[in-house]
Amino acid sequence: MCRFPALKDLHRFACQRSLEGCEQWLPIHLKFDNFHISVLPGDDLYPEEVDFYGKHDGVLRIEKSLEDFQKESSNLHRIIFQDPHTVHMNISPKYNHMAPLFSETVGGHYKSSKL
Repeated sequence: MCRFPALKDLHRFACQRSLEGCEQWLPIHLKFDNFHISVLPGDDLYPEEVDFYGKHDGVLRIEKSLEDFQKESSNLHRIIFQDPHTVHMNISPKYNHMAPLFSETVGGHYKSSKL
């Protein structure tokens, strides 16, 4: 939302972007003590068989440090949430989607960074 100063700008972007197409993802949520990760298709940790019907709660609980966990994968396609205001991601948007702003200055609350 920070990229669009007026609602009409957001609406124009959404209308133009919608013509580009889209891709559905089913994130797998990994829960750690002080952060959680959404793993997406293409990540080494994304399961070969996915529970599309919600038979499980969809959250895996892991007891490792973030550093150890990151070292185990070479193909990363994930979003890491450290707290409600800190997000790390390594996803390159397709179909003319906008990436989040990577700044600590937006409203004094939003922090984000590329992995």
